Amino acid sequence: MPVPDRNLLILVSMVGFLTGVVRSPFTAAILVLEMTDRHSAIFQLLLGPCWLRLLPR
Repeated sequence: MPVPDRNLLILVSMVGFLTGVVRSPFTAAILVLEMTDRHSAIFQLLLGPCWLRLLPR
């Protein structure tokens, strides 16, 4: 797996975990976005946790 894809997977995983903790996907994505300063990945950071919230239901 190329390095940029691996880094994006790690960021989406961070947002997914934080979404489980705070129960707010938008807040989790914004927090990780601000911590990492990776503004080009906003779509993936918002899409990942929204998809993950549908799994347990």
